[in-house]
Amino acid sequence: MRKLNAYEVFCEGYGSERGAFLVFHYTVKEAKKIAWPFARDSICDNYIDMRVREIPDAPWLFEEMKSDKPQVIESPRSCDICERWGHSRILQDGICGSCHKEIEENKKLVEKFQNEIII
Repeated sequence: MRKLNAYEVFCEGYGSERGAFLVFHYTVKEAKKIAWPFARDSICDNYIDMRVREIPDAPWLFEEMKSDKPQVIESPRSCDICERWGHSRILQDGICGSCHKEIEENKKLVEKFQNEIII
């Protein structure tokens, strides 16, 4: 049985910042084909400019699936702070692991500077 992979589909001219879809399919070619009807109406004007990037080692993305068949997720759950998805798991509080790490690092810096000011 073939295994579904997770892909990010976006428009080359704008990058994923303008918008990207999460697609589950077997190959890059199939992912691009299934995403085109969604992309042409929102993120990309030209099929040739559409890019598909596999997202490896991200098992949490498969929690977004509505079924075990190939599909497009137009609005995957994203971080409440950085508004990104796919790079790290979104935790229960709606914040991704990367932002949590940055928050903790900033707390340590603030604490360090507060201690230096007091001394």
